[in-house]
Amino acid sequence: MEHKLGNTKLHPYLFTRHMWVMHHAAIRKYYIIRNRLLIQDRFPQFTEDYKRENMRLIFGVIFFEKQKLLKLRYLFKGYRDYKKNRFGKIR
Repeated sequence: MEHKLGNTKLHPYLFTRHMWVMHHAAIRKYYIIRNRLLIQDRFPQFTEDYKRENMRLIFGVIFFEKQKLLKLRYLFKGYRDYKKNRFGKIR
């Protein structure tokens, strides 16, 4: 069985800098952001790492991914559901 984490690509930006971007489906981005925020609450030692990773996720969507609006909408839904303490399947 072959397993891949999305369609990972290395994207250049700012001359010599590069960034790995995971081209996940919008629904996966919803669960990633929602669950990272929950983990930050429960395990404060991960807060700085997850803040950085969440910013990279948003930056990657805005600058390098297709379906930007859809994916940003799902990221916002994930944040909203986290704030409303909604977990389980997406509504």
